[in-house]
Amino acid sequence: MKKILPFLILFSIGISADELNSGDTAWILTSTALVLFMTLPGLSLFYAGLVRSKNAISVLMQCFAIACIVSVAWVVYGYSLALLKETLL
Repeated sequence: MKKILPFLILFSIGISADELNSGDTAWILTSTALVLFMTLPGLSLFYAGLVRSKNAISVLMQCFAIACIVSVAWVVYGYSLALLKETLL
């Protein structure tokens, strides 16, 4: 129990925030962009290596299109869900 107590205290401090913090918002946007920039080349090259060379460009464009769709969905729905005052769950 003594080992878990510091983590519970830190977790309860994070829950009690009542207002949006510009630093938190900036960090969420920055980390989202970093994950997107890491994921696109990795997934694209991975899936391009699984198909024949004539289909590699098609796979690269499909990965890019999916990343665009997911980015728009994150801006429209995920960002507001992550920073909503009342939780929906």
